[in-house]
Amino acid sequence: MSSYLNDFNRVLQEIAGRHRPHTVFADFLELSVYAIANRIYKSDELEQLYMDCIKRYNNDEAMGMSKLLALTFNALRNNPRQDFLGNVFECNNFGNALRGQFFTPYTVATLCAQVTFGGTIPEVGYLTLGEPAAGGGCMVIAFADAMRSSGFDPTEQLLVVADDIDPLCFHMCYVQLSILNIPALVRHHDTIKVETYRSLMTPSLANQFDKFEGFFNEDSTNTRRALDEDSQTKYKYKEKDKINSITVVDENHDAAHHETHSIILQDAAKKGKARVGQYGLFAYDC
Repeated sequence: MSSYLNDFNRVLQEIAGRHRPHTVFADFLELSVYAIANRIYKSDELEQLYMDCIKRYNNDEAMGMSKLLALTFNALRNNPRQDFLGNVFECNNFGNALRGQFFTPYTVATLCAQVTFGGTIPEVGYLTLGEPAAGGGCMVIAFADAMRSSGFDPTEQLLVVADDIDPLCFHMCYVQLSILNIPALVRHHDTIKVETYRSLMTPSLANQFDKFEGFFNEDSTNTRRALDEDSQTKYKYKEKDKINSITVVDENHDAAHHETHSIILQDAAKKGKARVGQYGLFAYDC
């Protein structure tokens, strides 16, 4: 077990003094999703959902959530060839065996990706990848690694639509693909009934939406409508809002403080900071 995974589980248990560990993990994921997504969507609804979730925790517990995020960022930044949150999910037995919820081991996902990726990119300039039961995004992460190993850039040459019927898995997938800078539309979606409950773009997709817009306009499943309607939020992203990096705030809520953790998501011309949420779970460099 990696040191990041050990530290994540330790902090998770510390926060769980007044809460069930599964609840803490689910709330951590919700807070992370709302903060990342609201940088794109500018949604009062998402901000209110964030506030409703964080108010269940005191200041120390809220800062523990920031520590969990920092550990997730650092784990994936230092080793992008893993399903970090999926590992957390599995080792804490958060799965639902009655629903057949078992995550694919990353080694198996790697083999599948190597067999699936053909080593070429279409003339349009990017590959599309559909994942109907995404879990934490393990298969997508492995496919991105297979592309990278063949000399391609999955942050610019891959477009993903990742679905899962479980809201917790939907949140895990969104957080990990956002951190790894993979252009993706992540959907809380019932693949069998073909029903979408919420759809969110990763920051990388938002930054490059013009490149991929043709796919959404022509998609027979009407994915573009999902961006505007099924997600229950309106697409408010503007060119000036391009995200340069996401920075996790430490215990002192100081984004410029020591041990600041950053993941570069996209180049941008200007620098600045905008805090999101009451406790400053995230700060953004734009």
